[in-house]
Amino acid sequence: MRRMVVFGVILCVGLLSNRLAHAQDLPFGLAFEVEGATGGEDATLVINLDLFQAEDWVVSTHSTDSMFGKVDVRFLDLPLLMPAGELMERPESTWEVEHFSQLDIRVLRQDTEMRYPVRATSGRDFEAKGQVFFVLEPLCMPFEVDFTVGKRAGVWTVVSTGGRQAWFPGSD
Repeated sequence: MRRMVVFGVILCVGLLSNRLAHAQDLPFGLAFEVEGATGGEDATLVINLDLFQAEDWVVSTHSTDSMFGKVDVRFLDLPLLMPAGELMERPESTWEVEHFSQLDIRVLRQDTEMRYPVRATSGRDFEAKGQVFFVLEPLCMPFEVDFTVGKRAGVWTVVSTGGRQAWFPGSD
């Protein structure tokens, strides 16, 4: 019986993975904004996470345990754009005991605004790529969403450039 349950879960995850790998829509929303003074080198990257299902959750970047694939905002063009402080959450994540591991983790169980101070390392126009990574639970599926932050003629901009599963069963 236990093997049938495990097989059923793997089959469901595999089918969902296949559907998501070929579809553009993701099982969550992630929107980007940037707040910055015109001409200034400091700005705030604003990331709005919209959890579509009531049972969905992600592990906060502030969780002390990383085995769950916590939220990670990555700046891929570090010479151009650098973090300038801590990522803040509204509402803040809450501590919970994870059911299977019995570990204390911080989780986001509702739509959340994340604010990340950033700094341009030059006064020149630029475009810098970034990426948000997290595992959507209870699907237990990792996702990556790409974005580009830029400044042109002193005006800050940000655009989402796509999202996808970071891994799915059977992929290389």
